Amino acid sequence: MKKLKQIVKNNRILAYFAFPIHAMTIGKYYKNKIIKNFQHNAEEVLICFDKAIKKAGVFYWLEFGTLLGAVREKGLIKKDSDLDFGVFLKDYSKNIEVELLKAGFKKTLKFFIDDGTYGLELQFSLKGVIVDIFFYTLKENTMYCHIFCEQDKETLAQTKKNLGGLIIKETTFGYRGFESIEMFNTTFNIPKSPGNHLIEHYGTGYMTPDPKWNYLIHPKNDKVLKDKLGDFIQFDA
Repeated sequence: MKKLKQIVKNNRILAYFAFPIHAMTIGKYYKNKIIKNFQHNAEEVLICFDKAIKKAGVFYWLEFGTLLGAVREKGLIKKDSDLDFGVFLKDYSKNIEVELLKAGFKKTLKFFIDDGTYGLELQFSLKGVIVDIFFYTLKENTMYCHIFCEQDKETLAQTKKNLGGLIIKETTFGYRGFESIEMFNTTFNIPKSPGNHLIEHYGTGYMTPDPKWNYLIHPKNDKVLKDKLGDFIQFDA
């Protein structure tokens, strides 16, 4: 089985046809499994993350799907698969990793641009729930982070091999400051005027669930960087 997977990985034509088949069968099974696990464990992981990041002394806020759930569902989106948080790049500290590891999280992925000085994303997991920390740069009245993407029907490793790095989407929001929201008997930071923040990313219909929404093609506020490529390091989970 391992040899077969390696053959598919190394052959772009085979990979082109294998990806759709995988997505409709094994991929769909694992996606449903991840969603069920999220429904069962995400609240506990969210609270655990909050405690750890506060011990690290770093300001953070709810972002993307986690923010959308807090505003629209007054909780977490049931069919979500990960937790999303924002941190300012200038506030990056090793204490983040130290406290998360102490709390039982495992570091799974690190995405970066220019050794992390221009862009950074860290991914951790706990009890099967993925946690993404997006690091933002604040510039005047805007703030931006980065989404690291592979080419269509390719893995991250294949894209890096073929392009020399990962495709980068720079996602920009208006900066309005922050406010707080109560959820699960805990106070969380969220962008001020969260409705405006969500409209920038999801559009005016953000209060209505869209099962076809895809973060790779639908965001309203991102652009592909033409002069930079991303890199990544994958860690043993």
